[in-house]
Amino acid sequence: MKRTIFLTILAHIAPLFVLHVSAYDIQIDTVYYKIVNNEATVTSNGYDSYADTVIIPCSIEYGGVTYPVTSIEESAFGGSSRLTMVEIPNSIKSIGQFAFEYCTGLTSVVIPNSVTTIGHSAFSYCTNLKSAVLSNSLTLIDEYLFFDCSNLKSIAIPDGIKSINESAFRGCKSLTSIVIPNGVTSIGNRVFYDCSSLTSLEIPNSVKSFGYKPFANCDKLEALSIDIDYVDSWFNNLPSLKTLVLGDHVETIGEEAFAGCSNLNSLNLSKGLKTIGVKAFYECERLTELTIPNHVTEIGEQAFYGCKGLTKLTLEDGKEPLTFSSTSVANTFMKTSLKEIYLGRNIYYFNYSPFGAMEMLTTITIGEDVTKLPDMAFLGSSQLTDVFIYTTSVPVTGESVFTESYQKNATLHVPYSIYDEIKVLRPWVQFGRIINYEGLYNLTYLVDGEKYKNFVIKQYTAIEEKEEEPEKEGNTFSGWSEIPEIMPEHDVEVTGSFTTNTYQLTWMIGDEIIQIDSVLYGDSIVLAEVPYIEGYEFAGWIDMPETMPDHDVIITGSYTDILSIGGLMAEDKRKQVYTVGGQLIAQPRKGVNIIKTADGKTVKVLLK
Repeated sequence: MKRTIFLTILAHIAPLFVLHVSAYDIQIDTVYYKIVNNEATVTSNGYDSYADTVIIPCSIEYGGVTYPVTSIEESAFGGSSRLTMVEIPNSIKSIGQFAFEYCTGLTSVVIPNSVTTIGHSAFSYCTNLKSAVLSNSLTLIDEYLFFDCSNLKSIAIPDGIKSINESAFRGCKSLTSIVIPNGVTSIGNRVFYDCSSLTSLEIPNSVKSFGYKPFANCDKLEALSIDIDYVDSWFNNLPSLKTLVLGDHVETIGEEAFAGCSNLNSLNLSKGLKTIGVKAFYECERLTELTIPNHVTEIGEQAFYGCKGLTKLTLEDGKEPLTFSSTSVANTFMKTSLKEIYLGRNIYYFNYSPFGAMEMLTTITIGEDVTKLPDMAFLGSSQLTDVFIYTTSVPVTGESVFTESYQKNATLHVPYSIYDEIKVLRPWVQFGRIINYEGLYNLTYLVDGEKYKNFVIKQYTAIEEKEEEPEKEGNTFSGWSEIPEIMPEHDVEVTGSFTTNTYQLTWMIGDEIIQIDSVLYGDSIVLAEVPYIEGYEFAGWIDMPETMPDHDVIITGSYTDILSIGGLMAEDKRKQVYTVGGQLIAQPRKGVNIIKTADGKTVKVLLK
C-alpha cells in the first residue's frame, strides 16, 4: 500500500512565524484525505486529481490510529474528467457541494443509505453519467445537483425526499421518466427545465408549491399524472403532451394551466375538481371528447377556446349548477367543432352563452336533472337536427333558447309523460317535429290513485322492476295488480291494494273483562252495554277514542257507591226527597229518587 505523508512545516524566521498547511494530510493508494476531529474526509490534491476507478474505504490507518472515512469534501473530485468509477462506502455521511462536478468520464454512481446530505451541484456537468441511485436517508435534492447531466437516463427519487430545489435536473436531456414520491412538498424553479426526452411524469398530492417554469422545454413529455390541490400554468405549451390524468385531490385548474398543449387528446378530469380557470385548455387542438365532472361549479372564460378537434361534450348529471364566466363573444367553446352536447345539469352564464353560434352542433341531449335553460343558450346552431329531453317535467325556459328558423329543421324527442304539455309551449312548439321516444312507454305504480313510482321501459323488453311494498297506516299491503312480463306497446298502470286491519277492543271494569269487540281501523267505537250492580252507579269509561286506532285498545270503566235509603234518611231528618220530575214526596219510591240535604247537596238513589 502506497502512503505519502505531508507534514506541516513550521519555519521560524526572526520574530515572524509562517505556518503552511498542505491541501491534504494523507494519501493512501489513489485517495487523498484530511484528518478532522479524528475522522477522515476524502479531499483532492488539486484539479483533475483522480482517474479511472476509485474505491473509497470505510476507514484508514495512519500512525497506528484507525480513522473512519465519513465525508467527501467540497470539490473533492471536481474536474476529474478521467474518473470513470467511484465506490462510496456506507461509512460516508455527507458529500460536499461540487464534489463530482465536471467528472465527465463518470457513468454511474450509487450513494449508500448512510449519506444524509449532498451539497448543491455535487454532480453537475457529469455529462456521461447515465444512472444514479440516491440514498434513502436524503430529505433534500439540492439545487443544480444533476445540472446538465445530459446522458442521465434513470434515477429513483427516494421516498424520504421533501424538497427538490432549483434546477436539480435541469438539462438532463436523456431522462425519459420520473416518479416523484408522495412526501415531496416543493419543487423549485426550473427543476426539469430542458429535460427534452422526458416522456412521463407523476406528481403526487403532497406537493404544495412549484417554482418558476419547472417543466419548460420538456418538449417530449407525453403522459402526465398529477394529484395536487391547485394546478397553475407550470405545464402549458408542452407540445407532445397527449395524456393527462388529474387525481381526485385536484380542486382547481388555474389560468392557462395547459394552454397550448396542442397534442393533448386524452383528458381525465378529477372527481374532486371544482374550478377550471380562464384559458385553462386554450388551443388544445387534438382534444376530441370532454367530460366535465358534476362537482365542477365554475369554468372560466375561453377555457376551451380553439380546441378545434373537440366534437363531443358531456356535462355530468348533478344538482349543483355550473357557471360559465363568458363575458365576451369569444366564449368558452368558441372555435371548437362541437357536434354533440349532453347537458346533465343547470347552467348559468354572464352576457354570452358558452354554446352560442355553435355552427357544427347537431345534437343536444338534456338530462333529467335539468330544470331550466337560460335564454339564448343555443342561439345560432344552424346545423341542429335533434334535441332529446329526459326530464320528467318541462324545463323552464325563455322563448329564444334556439334560433326559430333553425328549429324548423330539427326534431324534438321527449318522454311520453310530457309530450302533451310540451308540444303546445314555446320555444318547443317551434320544432319541425315533436315525437315520443321510439318504443318507450311508462310503467306507473299507483297507490290510492296517486303515482307511487314511474319507470320508462322500452317496448317488448322484460319488466324487471319489482317495487318494494308500500306502507299505509292501519292497513296491510295485499299486492300489485297484474304486471305484464313484457312491456307492451302502450303505457301500463299497476295499482297497489290494501286490506284494512282489524284490531281488538277490550272493555274492562276492574280486573274483569265484560266485552271484547273486533273493530276495523278507523271505524267509530260503539259503547259496550254496562251491567247493573246493586248499590253502585256506573261512573263512565276512561280514555275512550272516537275511532279505532292502528293497534289493540283496552278501555276501562268504573262505578261509585250508592248509600242505602234507610241510612241516608236516618242521618238527617231535614232531608227532602224528590222524584226525577222534581216533585217533593214524603218517602222514597221505587225507581230513581233525588235526596236533598239541608246544606244543599243532592244524591241520586235507585230504589228497587
